Amino acid sequence: MRVVTGAAGFLGRELVGALARQGPGRIRCLVRPGTSPDRLAPLCAAGGADVEIVPCRLEDPAALRAAFRGARIVYHAAAGKRGAPAALVQATVVASEHVYRAAVAEDVGRLVLVSSFGVLAVADLPRGAVVDEGVPLEPRPEARDPYSFAKARQEALAWRYAREQGLRLAVIRPGFVFGPGQELLGSRLGLPLFGLFLHLGGQSRVPLTFVENCADAVALAGTAAGAEGSAVHVVDDDLPTSAALLRRYCREVAPLRVVPVPYPALEVLARANAWYSARTEGHLPPVFTPYKIRSLWKPQRYSNARARSVLGWRPRVPMAEALDRTFASLAARRGGVTAEAHA
Repeated sequence: MRVVTGAAGFLGRELVGALARQGPGRIRCLVRPGTSPDRLAPLCAAGGADVEIVPCRLEDPAALRAAFRGARIVYHAAAGKRGAPAALVQATVVASEHVYRAAVAEDVGRLVLVSSFGVLAVADLPRGAVVDEGVPLEPRPEARDPYSFAKARQEALAWRYAREQGLRLAVIRPGFVFGPGQELLGSRLGLPLFGLFLHLGGQSRVPLTFVENCADAVALAGTAAGAEGSAVHVVDDDLPTSAALLRRYCREVAPLRVVPVPYPALEVLARANAWYSARTEGHLPPVFTPYKIRSLWKPQRYSNARARSVLGWRPRVPMAEALDRTFASLAARRGGVTAEAHA
């Protein structure tokens, strides 16, 4: 039996489908109590498998142990995505510790953790460096953003359980997971400010992975012999630049008043922001800090070589098709919102 936490989420739904394609067998889908039937429908439609939907709060140790009983593999895809820092830590770190404890107690054969590129210490890498599995974990996640902080703590805790409690662990670190139904205009491209969009990514490649491709990699990590005890990065081939994505967004989804900020200018802005914040004793929060811009917007390269060699993974959906499908979905959604507004 295979268990998926966060099964009704953006990645979780695709993961259930990927597991169903692997062949018959029970897939136990853990979802939040009260999850909308619309979000559960894709799980029920996963053919080729015996899909069981179990409402379960990850904060409930007894319920988790019952859900994991008899499980061969647990895929831990649940995490907080947004909200106050304390809420993200509760949903991602505290809940995950309950998951790790239950997996150890029930002697689960392998736990696959879906982590993030946000856990990587990339700030001090040189420009143009290759981001691969040799990059260490972020030593200063609090200097990034609340989501990266929570994910870094989540993964570090998982490795501690592997070392000290015998948790049989494999970690998948996706880049930015995108696809129909997901907003593409994220911080990797830039930030909205006073009716403008500050384009901060320039010509940097964006570490994208299409949701279906990412789900395939996570599913493979459950059984790949070389995955246990290691981390694997998942990014697709033919990564687009930030500038190319933003041009297409403005052309196909919604026009934006874009202000390009070249990386050298961004470095100057970050130093000035940090200086002024310190000078005013924090009255103006340091939105841009030198550490944060080096982590998010410095041009880097990204490797998926280990995913190919260890998991036997290849992106099933080419980048061109993935982007076409995503932009079509974004345009349709924006058109629906505009029509509603004028009705």
